[in-house]
Amino acid sequence: MPIKNDVVNIALSYQARGFTIIPLLEQEKRSRHKWSEWENGATEQQIISYYQQHPGDSVGCIPGKHLVVYDADTPESLAKLYEIEEACDCHPNLIAKTQKGEHHYFSVPDNVEVRQRSFNSKTHPACIDIKTGRCLVQMPPSGGKTWELTEAFDE
Repeated sequence: MPIKNDVVNIALSYQARGFTIIPLLEQEKRSRHKWSEWENGATEQQIISYYQQHPGDSVGCIPGKHLVVYDADTPESLAKLYEIEEACDCHPNLIAKTQKGEHHYFSVPDNVEVRQRSFNSKTHPACIDIKTGRCLVQMPPSGGKTWELTEAFDE
């Protein structure tokens, strides 16, 4: 049966690049099923079957310990993120543009521990959320997100 849903191809592309896929309810940042059904690695057929049954759902991922996503939701936090990256001479592997700001994706070496942290952007506008480990990240094109750096996916 041919794949007709672009989200299937997007999910399969992410999976092929090592992302742990978690399908998300349409227009929401939560999954339809328990993560345990997906977090040990979905098969290609499982992904195809899921999105054929739920064609409107979107794509999320669990970063795990080898990926960190810095989430800047305000102009202040985005400026701070770029300032930190410049000062440390470090550059993200990928950048996703969001409706409020940007997500910057970095690989995490085995000898580095990163901890998750979230802030209320209204009371702490310059703070940057840290997403890593067992948390959920909404991936482009979900939620109106787009990739700024796509060459990493073209390898």
